[in-house]
Amino acid sequence: MRAVAWVTLGVGWVGLMSQAAQEAEASQCREAVLAHWRALSQQIQTSTQTCEVEFWRPTGDRPLEMTRKDVVRYVLAPGGILMEYTSIENIHTNKHQKMYDLTLINKHYQAVLGRSSQTGEYVVFHCELHEAPEKGDEVQQKLPWTMCANVPLGVLLGHGSVTAVRLERPKAGVVRLHFVCQGREKAKAGAEDVAAGIQVGYVDFDEGEPYRVLGYEYKRETKVSQFVDVGSLEYGEPQGQFPVVSRQTVERQTTRSKFGSGRSREVYIYDISYNQVIPDDVFRLSHYGLPEPVGVVWERRTPVYVWLLVAAGVLLTLAVFFRWLARRLRRRPSEG
Repeated sequence: MRAVAWVTLGVGWVGLMSQAAQEAEASQCREAVLAHWRALSQQIQTSTQTCEVEFWRPTGDRPLEMTRKDVVRYVLAPGGILMEYTSIENIHTNKHQKMYDLTLINKHYQAVLGRSSQTGEYVVFHCELHEAPEKGDEVQQKLPWTMCANVPLGVLLGHGSVTAVRLERPKAGVVRLHFVCQGREKAKAGAEDVAAGIQVGYVDFDEGEPYRVLGYEYKRETKVSQFVDVGSLEYGEPQGQFPVVSRQTVERQTTRSKFGSGRSREVYIYDISYNQVIPDDVFRLSHYGLPEPVGVVWERRTPVYVWLLVAAGVLLTLAVFFRWLARRLRRRPSEG
């Protein structure tokens, strides 16, 4: 009996050691990916992201069909942040269309605009002055492939309620990181918001470029629903060292909801450019034909044409000087 007990204890100890080794390997992978994302985000000064979002839902007895389409444009630069949203509520009949609203954030204020569907003119819905804008998570803002099923992976994987448990290689070239979310009670500050009801899940990374997300799965549960999100990502040609995600597809299987069970799909189609020149005025009300808030005065930059005139004047002066100098040098031999 004692021998059996010691064998059982030994097996249990080996199992614990093996589990600890797996968690250590998974944690090391997670930290390496997060560090690389942070390093990449610091090298991006400007980013323009346009994303078309298609919502596919079952309608009656029909299979999935596209019922709604949104277009989201996100511009990030040292001068500010711009978020533009357009929603077409019914893509088939086009009977109800909501013109896009626009959010501007700069160093002086944050403003929300709307645009008339009839005149095309902008109106201010809300404007609030601030001393300095709140800085969001740079990984989430600059690296769109880390936003998966509306969950910012950079925030999720780095959160204290999330534990990386093991690595797996389901097929060649893919590393799968399994994780669990703990402490989802509301008393745990931020855990419920960050995890968004996620209990367990995994993320697939490109083994050759481990900071590229290839797919993921989340098992999620809220007070009113229970569902599984399965996502896959496709990439286009990279821009230098920056991966460029071109498409993300999210399949959702709902097993419990007040609206019943069923399947749905969301498709994200991206158009992204990095480190392009973006003028500061696109983040200001005056760019959209609206007055700036009282007390806000922007530094006036010298117009480009003024610099061109100055440059032309300098070149003309240099040309006159060198012409005079050449004439003087030609006269010296004759004078001698």
